[in-house]
Amino acid sequence: MENSTSELSGLNRLDLYKRVWVTPVTKLAVEFGVKPQLLTKLCDGLHVPRPSSGYWTQIRMGRLMEMDPLPDLDIESLEEVKAFRKQFFGTHAASVPDTASRHPVITVPDTLKNPHPAIKATQRFLRGTKPDANHVLTPDTTSFLDIRVTRSSLDRALRIVDSFLKHWESLGGSVKLGIQNHHKDAITQLELQGDCVSVAVFEVVRRIAVKKDSNQSWGYTNYTYEPTGQLVLKLDEYADKRRTQWGDGKKQRLEYLLDSFTRGIIAILDFHRERRLDQECVDRQNAAVSVKRRAAEDRKKQLEERREALLESVRAHKEAAEIREYLSSLQKKLDDGELQATNPEAFTEWFDWAKWHADSIDPLTVTPSRPDFAPKSRNIPVAELDMTLSGRAVIEQLPAKDTDELYGLAPEAVFPFCKHWDMAEWDEICRVLEGLGYNVAGRYRCDRFRYR
Repeated sequence: MENSTSELSGLNRLDLYKRVWVTPVTKLAVEFGVKPQLLTKLCDGLHVPRPSSGYWTQIRMGRLMEMDPLPDLDIESLEEVKAFRKQFFGTHAASVPDTASRHPVITVPDTLKNPHPAIKATQRFLRGTKPDANHVLTPDTTSFLDIRVTRSSLDRALRIVDSFLKHWESLGGSVKLGIQNHHKDAITQLELQGDCVSVAVFEVVRRIAVKKDSNQSWGYTNYTYEPTGQLVLKLDEYADKRRTQWGDGKKQRLEYLLDSFTRGIIAILDFHRERRLDQECVDRQNAAVSVKRRAAEDRKKQLEERREALLESVRAHKEAAEIREYLSSLQKKLDDGELQATNPEAFTEWFDWAKWHADSIDPLTVTPSRPDFAPKSRNIPVAELDMTLSGRAVIEQLPAKDTDELYGLAPEAVFPFCKHWDMAEWDEICRVLEGLGYNVAGRYRCDRFRYR
């Protein structure tokens, strides 16, 4: 390897990541005295993301751009990086650490000790249940953790989940059982700071074809299902291309992926939290817009009502002026002898009313009240009223001798004597009084409920 790469060999992944996101690779290669292609190859080999050409264009335009995050390395990826370093730098690679830990923060013990309450309950249930056709133990997810494994893998799965849950709660998180998703299915949720993600543990089952008679149609019996012992932790959430599944591999076991699993959960929760906060922001914006729109509609309605009221006043004023003009012309013809009233008394009464009516509809004229011309009500003794048997029984108990006194009674004074649940006797009294000329508008029981 050339001496020009000696300075590069002293950089770990984090250092290289910071340098390539501050300075373009073409300029950074000049600083290190190497070709840009060599620096690009180094970034790819160490799993260090690089900015696209468009990134630097946006930076030159003064825009703020986000950096792609530096991915964490699992055990298998770490081995790949170490092998690449040895090939790329030779002996220089041994002294440079990378940003992955050979010793995970979450350790899984060989035996289950002091299990988490949810683990203890799930263990008791699964040990007492029968496996399904695939030899998998299926829990009741309304009350227990969503762990679907064979009996031979149960102890290992419980130890892994127990270690994770204890670590998760040490971070301030919690586990929720039996939560319904949008399909109304019970799921297991992990919660942190008010945001949740659903999680499940399952064992991979291999489907093996069984040779059958060529004339036999396809069916479930054409296959057998064989558990593999491979365990998987899965997040059943929309993650926008983020990792959602961690499982046993050729060179790694699930026990060593719990740290990465935890970081993956937190990354998805952060993503969900950002979406939730953005949606709450949009909801607040829409609420503010709705308030303004309602206020604008109210102002529009108020202006329309004002306009209609104004136009009605103008129409009424014009109509009053036309009536006065007509009455003036009529009076002139009477004075000139061109017309003569056949009933002077009735005409005089009508003429006075017409002038009063013109004043009453004119919004610019203060008009005194005028008595109604409707015929007066007829007051008769209650004993002479034409009533049904139930209605008669009610009025005989009331302190009213004639219809004037009966008209003066409030409904509350009559209701206690009514026998029907719908107070039909009161409505009968109103009908009889209305037939005698009394004004009972709004007094019928149905009217009282309508305007209440």
